Amino acid sequence: MAWHPAAPLCYLSLFHYYTPDDALSHGTITWDPFAVLVAVGLAGIATAPPLLLRRDLDP
Repeated sequence: MAWHPAAPLCYLSLFHYYTPDDALSHGTITWDPFAVLVAVGLAGIATAPPLLLRRDLDP
């Protein structure tokens, strides 16, 4: 982190949980960050249809 007072905000960024180099260097997936990414992805997929059905997509 470039600015120490903002260090607690790192948990709000998905890039904090996305560490592909750990899987390559250790040969295993760290399951806690992977579970966070899967949960956020599923939440996005679940909320997309209701939000898109309410929008007027006609030009």
